[in-house]
Amino acid sequence: MEWILLLIILSFLLRPKDRGKPYNQYFSLLNQQLQKKAGGQPSQLVDLDTVDSNLESVQQRLNGKTKLRLVVKSIPCLSLINYLMERTGSRRLMVFHRPFLSFLHRYYHDVDFLLGKPLPIAAIMKFWHTCDDDQKHRLHQIQWLIDSPERLRQYLRFARQQNIKLNINVEVDIGLHRGGVSSAAELSVLLGLIADHPRYLNFSGLMGYEAHIAKLPSLPWRKQQQLLRARDEVAKRFTQLVSFIQQQFPNLWHDQLTLNGAGSQTYMLYQNISLFNDISVGSALLMPKDFERPWLRGHQAAYFIATPVLKKLNQFELPFLEKLSKTIGWWNPNWRQALFIYGGFWKAIPEAPGGLSLNRLYGRSSNQEILTSSSRTALTMDDFVFFRPQQSEAVMLEFEDLLIVRRGQIVEKWPVLSRSISEVNHG
Repeated sequence: MEWILLLIILSFLLRPKDRGKPYNQYFSLLNQQLQKKAGGQPSQLVDLDTVDSNLESVQQRLNGKTKLRLVVKSIPCLSLINYLMERTGSRRLMVFHRPFLSFLHRYYHDVDFLLGKPLPIAAIMKFWHTCDDDQKHRLHQIQWLIDSPERLRQYLRFARQQNIKLNINVEVDIGLHRGGVSSAAELSVLLGLIADHPRYLNFSGLMGYEAHIAKLPSLPWRKQQQLLRARDEVAKRFTQLVSFIQQQFPNLWHDQLTLNGAGSQTYMLYQNISLFNDISVGSALLMPKDFERPWLRGHQAAYFIATPVLKKLNQFELPFLEKLSKTIGWWNPNWRQALFIYGGFWKAIPEAPGGLSLNRLYGRSSNQEILTSSSRTALTMDDFVFFRPQQSEAVMLEFEDLLIVRRGQIVEKWPVLSRSISEVNHG
C-alpha cells in the first residue's frame, strides 16, 4: 500500500508541465496571411528584416578586415544570393554542387567561385562540356578544391587534354580530419606538381574548415577558454603550412592568394587575429536550429517552414493501445490533442505555437505527420504550424519557392535555385 501511495505521489511530482501556448503576435499575423497566400500547402519563409540583423552582426565582427564569401548551399536561392551580394558588396561565392556552379558561373560574370569540396573528375568534365564560349574564357574565376595528389593528377590530365589552365586551391586538414593535406610533406607533393606544370595549373590558395571547434565537448564554465584554445591550435596548424609555402615555394606565394577558413559557427573567433583573408558564411544569416551556439546570441532565426493543420483530434490515441493513450494524455497534458499536418518529416522541429511536439511512438510521416499538443495551443483546422529547420542546405531545396517577409508581411515569392536552373534548362 505504501508503494502504491509513493508511486501516485511520484507520478504527480514528475508530471510534465503544460507547455502549450497560442501564437505570439508575429506568428499569428503570418498565420493569417498564409491562409490567404500559401494556397493551402506547405511553404517556407525567410524574414529579410532578421537576415539584415544577422548580416549586420557578421559585418561588425569581420570589421572589413576579411573578405566575406557567401556559401551557396546554405542560401540556395538566386534572389537571396543577389540580395546578400548587394547588401555586402561581396563578389565571392562558395559552391558545392556542379549544377549550381554551371548555372551561377553562367549567370555571374564578375564573381570568384571557390569549390567547397573536391569534385570527381567526371563532374569537372561535365561542367566543361556544358560551358558556353564565354564561360570557357572566364575559367580563371573558379578555384577548384584539391585534397590529394591523385585528384590533382586527374585534373592535370584533363587540363592537358583541353589545353586549359585550372586554379587550384588546396584543402588542408587543420583538425576536422575530413581529408585534405595535414602535413608539410603532403603539401609539398601537391605544390611540386603545380610548380612543375605552370601552363596547366595555378596555385590559388588554401582552404581550411574547422567546424569541429564549435562541437568541442567541455564543461559550460570552461567553454570559452576551451574554444579559444582550440582556435589557437587551428591557427598554429594553418600558419605552419602558410610558412612552409613562403619558405619552400616562394615563387607560388603572393598576397592575392585565397586563404579561406571558418564558417557560420566559428567566424567570430577570428575577428582579432590575422589568419584567414577569406571567411565563409551562409547559415549564420538564416540561423537554422543546429547552428545555435552561445557565442551567436546576436543571431536570430530568420527561416521557417509553415504547413496547415489538416485534422485536429481532441484525443491522442495509439493504435491497439487506446486505453493506455488516455492514461498518457491524462498524465501528460502535452499529449492531449493530436494534430495531423500537410506533409512532414522535414529536418525541422516545431516552433510555433508553443508546446507542439513530434510523436515518435506514433511514427513519422512525410504525408500527414502527427503532432501532439495541449489544448492551450488553440489551433484549429487550416491554421498553420511553424517549424524551425535544423539546416537550410537540404531543407530549402525540398520546396519550390521562398516566401519573403518584411515587417511581418509576406511581400514576395522567390524561386529556390533548383527551380531557377530547371526553368532555364526547359525555358
